[in-house]
Amino acid sequence: FLLSPHNHDLLALLKGARNGLVYGTKIRFPHALVMVLLFRSGTFREKLGTIFKLTRNHARTLGLFVFTYKAVLLALRKLHGGKEEGVDSFLAGLVGGYLVFGRGKQGSVNQQIVMYVFARVVLGVAKLSVENGVVEDAEGRWRRNAYPVYASLSWAMVMWLFRWHPETVQSSLRNSMVYLYTNAEKWDGVRNWVWHNS
Repeated sequence: FLLSPHNHDLLALLKGARNGLVYGTKIRFPHALVMVLLFRSGTFREKLGTIFKLTRNHARTLGLFVFTYKAVLLALRKLHGGKEEGVDSFLAGLVGGYLVFGRGKQGSVNQQIVMYVFARVVLGVAKLSVENGVVEDAEGRWRRNAYPVYASLSWAMVMWLFRWHPETVQSSLRNSMVYLYTNAEKWDGVRNWVWHNS
């Protein structure tokens, strides 16, 4: 059954979903463990529940996206007589992105995943535009300066948003920024200046 070519497409869908579940767990569990234990309040039992909830959400979302993406790719390939067209991965990503990430309640985990992907896309498109000559770069100025400009503008914008419109900053980032920048302005003795923030 596993090695039969007739079952390959179905098994690839299932293995893709499995890989999404495993990878989502590997990525989210250690991150949630550290962030929840260090920065969330509540009992140990409540913290464990939050860690498992965040991990389950990330794993389920990635598994569902991989399954949806591969299913749409498979359908498009069948529609094109068994061949994948150049636009198929874009269309499958579009459908999967909408169905899995774009609809319904947008939790913090899904927002973080989409922001992570968006940042990588911006860098990839910038690199591709230089490599394909869309942006002229004979002297290598874009290659040398693109990332420093990207990093500088990203930090400039997030600091401006945090300072003047903090409600627009994603909640986990805003909480980190409050800890780093706002709480640095507050103390009433050595204990909460050196050891404990509040």
